[in-house]
Amino acid sequence: MIYIHSLKDLNPKNADIESVQIIREIKKKKAIPLPESEFKMVFYDYFLSDGDKKIIKNAIGLITSLLNEIEEILKSNNNLYEPIDLERAIHILREIPTPLLNNLRFAEEIADLKDNILGEFALILNKLPLLRKKEEKMEYNQKLSISFEKILRNKELYFNSEGIISEAELEHITSLGSSMVKGFFFHITLEEEIRKEKFSIISKRIPAQELAKVQKITQKILEIEKGVGKAYDNNLRMVNLAVMLYSYIKWAKEK
Repeated sequence: MIYIHSLKDLNPKNADIESVQIIREIKKKKAIPLPESEFKMVFYDYFLSDGDKKIIKNAIGLITSLLNEIEEILKSNNNLYEPIDLERAIHILREIPTPLLNNLRFAEEIADLKDNILGEFALILNKLPLLRKKEEKMEYNQKLSISFEKILRNKELYFNSEGIISEAELEHITSLGSSMVKGFFFHITLEEEIRKEKFSIISKRIPAQELAKVQKITQKILEIEKGVGKAYDNNLRMVNLAVMLYSYIKWAKEK
């Protein structure tokens, strides 16, 4: 895609722009009637894979225990740690479970319906060039709208990310993961700040037991980040899927 790189980039104008090049490619390779099996094969990779589902489920399963671990460190009042950083991590992790679980359910539901959705699109695609009556065209447009609504969680050509993983959750957990590998959680002294010490130097004054504890936490956060990333990627694939299907429909209507 040229203009659509995030969930919020999808709108009718951008979909029209993106469709121009896509339609050129379709014209080179496809013809109506288009066999349903051939049409489906083009789009199967847009849906949730078993591997991605496993990664998302793993992330969901890690969050509660990880929150408990970080909260225990905060309660300990250990001056090795920076309370503000611990609180920030807790806040970020608490915002993830509900949208991530909702996202998994959405992705699973769409994946389960993929044959029905794609089959419906293939049927409509092959019918469109034959439609002449206004009533018939309205009927098939309504069927298309229902399918697009399932993919985009919205009746308009926009992706509705409310209640699931969006740019905000992805950005927050990615930022946390990046910070963790740089020594986030540990208190940095004023002298260390002035000297701009790297964490590789600062870590030498931190007990090995505490370093190991935070390293385990870091690994879990990175696993959660991976799950959030997979959920977001699935949503972005739904956006791309919608644009592709939109382009196929425009192509068929030109016939």
